[in-house]
Amino acid sequence: MKLDLTLGKSLTINTGNYSSIKPEVSITLNGIELDNLEESSYHLTQLISVLMDVQISESKIKMGEIKEQGLSTFIENFMKSDISKKMESPINELKKMDLSI
Repeated sequence: MKLDLTLGKSLTINTGNYSSIKPEVSITLNGIELDNLEESSYHLTQLISVLMDVQISESKIKMGEIKEQGLSTFIENFMKSDISKKMESPINELKKMDLSI
């Protein structure tokens, strides 16, 4: 019997001065044999922990950029940028991967 396994983790971290970051990670593994469920869950939990650390770091960096520029300026600069160009490289890299793993 095969199952799909989805695990996730989310946090709210108070960073002081009435501000917080709320990183979240969720991953789904498809077609896991029932006999491998416990081991798959363990490894997926380890991966989620690492990705959560990345999300916390990225969120804190982004929060610093917003504080430095001011929210209005940050949004204005973002909207002026070529959003599709920023998305192109990561999307192309994901297409190259064997995402069934």
